Amino acid sequence: MVLKTSFEALPVEIQTEILSRLPLKCLMVFCVSKKWSPLIRTKAFRQLYLSRSIQRPRVMFMVRRLKFNLTVGDVLFHSVSQEEESLLSSGDQQDMCISPEPGYDEISPPVRGLICLREKTKVVIYNPGTGKFLTSLPEIQACKEKAITVFFGYDEVTNVFKVLAFDKSQGAKIHQILTVRSGTQSWRRIICEHDHSPVTEGLCKEGVLYYGALSNTDKSLVMSFNLRSEVFTVIELPEGVDTRMETLMNFNGKIALVKESPCNGTVQLMVRDEISGEWDMNWIVISDWKQTVEDMMFYFKGTIGNQRLVFALDAAYKGSLFVLYYDRATRDVTKFEIEGVVGDQFHSVRTFLDHIDSPLLL
Repeated sequence: MVLKTSFEALPVEIQTEILSRLPLKCLMVFCVSKKWSPLIRTKAFRQLYLSRSIQRPRVMFMVRRLKFNLTVGDVLFHSVSQEEESLLSSGDQQDMCISPEPGYDEISPPVRGLICLREKTKVVIYNPGTGKFLTSLPEIQACKEKAITVFFGYDEVTNVFKVLAFDKSQGAKIHQILTVRSGTQSWRRIICEHDHSPVTEGLCKEGVLYYGALSNTDKSLVMSFNLRSEVFTVIELPEGVDTRMETLMNFNGKIALVKESPCNGTVQLMVRDEISGEWDMNWIVISDWKQTVEDMMFYFKGTIGNQRLVFALDAAYKGSLFVLYYDRATRDVTKFEIEGVVGDQFHSVRTFLDHIDSPLLL
């Protein structure tokens, strides 16, 4: 005889375990229930869910869908499983759209499942997995809206998100920092002794923000900002490097710079040794590149694990979206089509690795 046990009759520990393994969209269904919402919104459950999400990272595509008159349509956030290659072209996909109104001047790379959006002096935090916004943040204190640049980061030790804002109209030394938390918040002014202007997107790694910059003498450098101590540090670069032509990325857990141009079968990048502080030049030659990519233009996006390199398009190709994996151990090049993302219109695409589903802002 088989006894049927309802979910409600299970012990809370088992309920929590089951809920923590659900895809984010399924979890959202439970969250609207008065019965399950209190459990899902607890700090302990969120930490458990995040710990599980980190173990199943995703590739996320941010697709700006342009209309036929070339005006910007909506923005689609679409993610697929990253580690299981068989799932790249399967139904294990999630998507969420945001309206083009208001028009966002900046959309940050995802950090621990969340994204920072800036519209003029207003900053909002967005969860692309749930479609929910945090809109109660104070506005940046700035004179000229077009002179603003923002970076978004997370510090694991203090468990806080922060937004770093640069206002070029106020000079190259005075910046603003906002700690994202519930309750009353305000921007704080901080001073950087090193005159510089950001020229690349930010990269958040282990509680530190990195970004390419130019000094007041137009010298290229990489800046780091410790999110806990709120201290800026200059990272020198070899002569001849122009950060305006480079992309900052995480390469096998290390900070790296790679040319912002389509790959031609050879990846040339500078990788920083965190112990010595030196930059090492690396060349990775990929066999059978031309036969695999045909006439598509793939850009290097980073690494998965220690052996696989990931390449992606910056625009839809003939109405389709593709991603390419290169395994350095086997030297295999595999191209995947991501289904159900784009249509006949022109689309610009940004690709992010190691995205995780976050239960925040449910």
